[in-house]
Amino acid sequence: MLGVIPFGNPFKKELTGLIGVRPGNIHYYRQAFIPKSSVPPDDKKIEEHQERLEFLGDAILEAVISDFLFKTFPFADEGFLSKVRAKIVNRDHLNQVGEILKLDRLIKPPIHQNQHKKDLLGNTLEAIIGAIFLDKGFRIVHRFIMMHLIEDDREFYRLVMEESDYKSLLVEWGQKHKEEIDFQTTDSDMSHPMAPVFLSRVKIGSEWAGKGSGTSKKEAEQNAAQQALEFIYKHRNNQELHP
Repeated sequence: MLGVIPFGNPFKKELTGLIGVRPGNIHYYRQAFIPKSSVPPDDKKIEEHQERLEFLGDAILEAVISDFLFKTFPFADEGFLSKVRAKIVNRDHLNQVGEILKLDRLIKPPIHQNQHKKDLLGNTLEAIIGAIFLDKGFRIVHRFIMMHLIEDDREFYRLVMEESDYKSLLVEWGQKHKEEIDFQTTDSDMSHPMAPVFLSRVKIGSEWAGKGSGTSKKEAEQNAAQQALEFIYKHRNNQELHP
């Protein structure tokens, strides 16, 4: 249900619990939770709704994500970086993050209850990013974005993997973190006489991290690299390692 928490002190308390940021200038945050559909059409005061904050938050979000991807994948080309960034900042993904944060608890309901609410959570999330930036500065908003769209967001891993040449990403990761990556691939046609099966294992340093099979050497190594990246993500995050 939208707008169940009234503005005022309860709003400030609820806001702090939802986004993990204690507000200074509460005006920015109140504005962030007011969609344009909640303002009467004859009200010309653009400062009464979230659109300007949404514009600012969108730019900050793209800058933070671009910086993170640029540093995390030092050998990835522009095409890969652009595709992953687009998936992270697209409206469907932002709506999902907004839903996890339960932003709907504070959003002011539209004037007409039957109005289309598509993208309301994502728009509000961007407006909140703009509000945090104006209120707290870049360091705090950077931490907020990283926490909710990268570090605590398992969807990020899936989005990266969808666009990945797994072997190249694993090699890039090894170069960045000074870890030796060793593929050992053999072929065996014992079980598939008509189509030889290749078996591949990958070692990170002295540790076996993944294995895979395929009808070609490339496919087997891609599958082994994918498993190794999953291993890194699940078991080595304490070293701030990203696939």
